[in-house]
Amino acid sequence: MTPLDGLRVLDLTRVMAGPFCTALLADLGAKVTKLEPPQGDDDRHIGPFAQGESALFTLMNRGKQSIVLGLKDAKAQETARKIALQCYVIVENFRSGTASRLGLGPELRLTRPSLIYASISGFGQTGPCAHLPAYDLVTQAMSGLMAATGEEGGPPLKVGESYGDLMAGLYASWSILAVLHQRDRTGVGATLDVAMFDALFSLLPTSHAVQFHAGREPQRVGNRHPLSTPFGCFATSDGQAVIAVLGDRQWLSLCDLIGQPDTAQDPRFRTVGLTDRQFRHVWGSPMTDPFHMLTDEERAFVAMLTTFCAREIAPKAAETEDSGAFAYAQIAALADRGLMGANLPAPCGPGLSAQALLKAVEVVAGSCGSTASVLTAYYLATDSIACGGDGTLQARYLPAAATGHSLGAFALTEPNAGSDPADMRTRATREGDGFRLKDRKCFISNGGVADFLVVYAVTDPAAAHRGISAVVVDKGTPGLVPGRIERTMGPPGGHVWELDLDLFVPAQNRVGPEGTGFRTAMKVLDNGWVEVAAMCIGIAQQAYDLAVEWSGSRLIGGVALASRQGIRWQLADMATDLQAARLLALEAARLRHAGQRFTQAAAMAKLFASEMVGRVSDAALQIHGGIGFTRDFPLERLARDCRIMRIFEGSSEIQRNIIASHLPMRTL
Repeated sequence: MTPLDGLRVLDLTRVMAGPFCTALLADLGAKVTKLEPPQGDDDRHIGPFAQGESALFTLMNRGKQSIVLGLKDAKAQETARKIALQCYVIVENFRSGTASRLGLGPELRLTRPSLIYASISGFGQTGPCAHLPAYDLVTQAMSGLMAATGEEGGPPLKVGESYGDLMAGLYASWSILAVLHQRDRTGVGATLDVAMFDALFSLLPTSHAVQFHAGREPQRVGNRHPLSTPFGCFATSDGQAVIAVLGDRQWLSLCDLIGQPDTAQDPRFRTVGLTDRQFRHVWGSPMTDPFHMLTDEERAFVAMLTTFCAREIAPKAAETEDSGAFAYAQIAALADRGLMGANLPAPCGPGLSAQALLKAVEVVAGSCGSTASVLTAYYLATDSIACGGDGTLQARYLPAAATGHSLGAFALTEPNAGSDPADMRTRATREGDGFRLKDRKCFISNGGVADFLVVYAVTDPAAAHRGISAVVVDKGTPGLVPGRIERTMGPPGGHVWELDLDLFVPAQNRVGPEGTGFRTAMKVLDNGWVEVAAMCIGIAQQAYDLAVEWSGSRLIGGVALASRQGIRWQLADMATDLQAARLLALEAARLRHAGQRFTQAAAMAKLFASEMVGRVSDAALQIHGGIGFTRDFPLERLARDCRIMRIFEGSSEIQRNIIASHLPMRTL
């Protein structure tokens, strides 16, 4: 007995998609009756021929019996309807609407509700393309399959077999089997609509990931894999060999297998594409999901950003290190992915939660510290306008800023006013219908290239903190003179400038009422401390992942470094540090998102994370030994990039003062 023994199927199909479906049902034991026109199925006339029969027709119609009926005749139509109502399954692939005009459409189920009626077509029975005829070549082209097939730089190519026909037939047979199972329980059949286009579109998950999540147009790569290498067909001394490597573990095994273990440690070849290291902590550790509160849309956004940064931002980090160039290209690329407005509420930004923003900054920082430095400095500027500015000012600056068409800077620090803004010497003196700003700012990230700067200045010297105001200064304003770029320890592409100010700003550029600048700056810095924590976590995660990879592959006396207790303890401490920092940052982000006060939580997150990243990056470099100290590896860059985290936006000492000021202390 066969699985489909006794199942009567009427085959109203021709050529390939429908016949393949019913052939699969016949293989399982169904009794398939095929109705053919007097001239026979089209495939009967297509070679090659064996003993006068088309080999293709024979393959596609194996195990069936045929009846000839000319369905243009009314009597033949009535005969076909009688046969149809004696069957359990009907499969047709006429053009949309034709079967119904012949009296053989899904309306037959009104007479026999248990009937399973399957239609196979190019584009489905409904929708804007339902009326179009379709051959396999057309659906391969329209679905994107041809766009993904072919040599790099070459034209699109058709896949060798008629996959549109075959996959539609396969999906139709699966659907019929599923409904048979359902009918056994309910007694009711179903009407099935299977499209060749849909079937092929479903077969392109890699292209979909690249297009819809990474935000890039898929490229033809020939025999290569779009996300990993080596992957393809390679010439050997006695023919061709296929090598398929997915992930760093297989790459290490291949290098050992071919007697080239040192190749795996060559900095040029240490990773094979989007590695486990780059994805391992997208959602935290494998056993827990610290970011469980993210929506599906936010998860998709972060996944897209992770892939994009791994492919496009991380490879530029070393180049930025060598050139010291400002991270223009990276910021422009992030703008195209919607990240420049990610800190802003709708309608200017996407309205991400504070937790999703935390994860996004972590991802960017783990790819390139310079890019993250420019990005978060820009967030300080736009946060200033969003937190303190009125609707008119927000409408003037935030839409362009959110799309990356203008870059902002946050100008608070001065040579004699760093940790305590009350020592600020920049003055904003009333002059006509505006203010005259005079003095100097220093260590201003993005300051020399920003399209607008939010400058904090004293408007009332007698009022201390309450006498500080903020104004927006546009690029090119007479009297705004960027000085030299500071030569810092790192990050090299996140430039900081001195700014000399002797300029006029109209009153309409003031951010909020006069005297509210200090309050605005403190709100903005609360946000900034969480973002600095995210940067620290991203850098530390990269250092930790590198240490795990290295200690697992580095052999000492034939034994992996990671098998030694001392190294395992170091890794355990690093992992614990990372998890603690991430949870502290998430708590601050939770409070921020809930609209509650989070100054203490933000200070704790910034303090712990900035000191944690120093410990983790140093331990990772130590595990690598001498090679970690070279510029062939990113660890020395990470160790330099993270040092500023304990200083800018409030040093560790200031964070401790802030935390202490919120503690319930009693003085004796």
